[in-house]
Amino acid sequence: MLVYKEKQKMTSSIRDTTTLLILAAGMGSRYGSLKQIDPLGPGGHSLIEYIIYDAIRAGFTSFVFIVRPEIQHELEAYFSKRLPSHLPIRFVIQDLSDIPIPYTAPSNRKKPWGTSHAVFSAREHIHTPFAVVNCDDYYGTDAISQIYDFLQHPHPHQYAVCGYRLDTTLSSYGPVSRGVCSVDQKGYLEEITEHTRILKQDGNIESVDKDDMVRTRFQGNEIVSMNLFGFMPDFFPLVQEHLNAFLKEHINLNTELYIPTIINAVLRSQKISMKVIPISQQWFGITYREDREQAFKNLQKMVHKGLYPLHLWR
Repeated sequence: MLVYKEKQKMTSSIRDTTTLLILAAGMGSRYGSLKQIDPLGPGGHSLIEYIIYDAIRAGFTSFVFIVRPEIQHELEAYFSKRLPSHLPIRFVIQDLSDIPIPYTAPSNRKKPWGTSHAVFSAREHIHTPFAVVNCDDYYGTDAISQIYDFLQHPHPHQYAVCGYRLDTTLSSYGPVSRGVCSVDQKGYLEEITEHTRILKQDGNIESVDKDDMVRTRFQGNEIVSMNLFGFMPDFFPLVQEHLNAFLKEHINLNTELYIPTIINAVLRSQKISMKVIPISQQWFGITYREDREQAFKNLQKMVHKGLYPLHLWR
């Protein structure tokens, strides 16, 4: 059963036009604490608050958080106090029991089934064009604005992804997971290849396996996805279809189904097209605790330049 909480009841005269879906279910094991509510900015704001601030400026009108039961109340308490009271916000639980019939989560399963399952969890609460964002990435005002503009011209099964240069998205403190994009001459996605351990070592950017054996070496100018996608509501049936097939094969395995896996499958079947929106604006994230200091410095510089007020919600 889906559980959600609305921060404000919306009257029938108010209709959502574009929704921001925030993936905020992570436990922050590598970070060491709940990065979703870590006060990174000079005014004491979390990174998600800057994303929401950019989204409001771009034109997004509705916000859905995907959370886990273990952190639901803590996140609700934090954002209920921080964010403007008039914002239409929902908190949706990514629940292990919320999977397609006839499947049932194994009793020893602890983690949900990845980012595609997170999107699946929101299917009853989003009926508009929507963007997907991570809670621990700063995408930049330009990226949020461009994905919003794309969503204002909806076409069935036409989606978008914002693409960043690989060498601008690495952490100095350990490997990161990136989806490396193959893009055709017209700027459309051909394939996303998921690399779960990319790092810079000895002057090289390399994808390595768990034994630190090099799989792929990169130049650095490759385009990667940072999970900033633009979708139409017709994406939800595709997610359910592929989640159903995934569970049929992997219900008892400790594996996850990621959004790029579904995208690759439907691209190959020619059910969708996906525009790649190139982004040159600065990106940064907080994968590791050591990333926190640089994130604070970046936000402090932007506040000093007047790109953000010191206190976002006054």
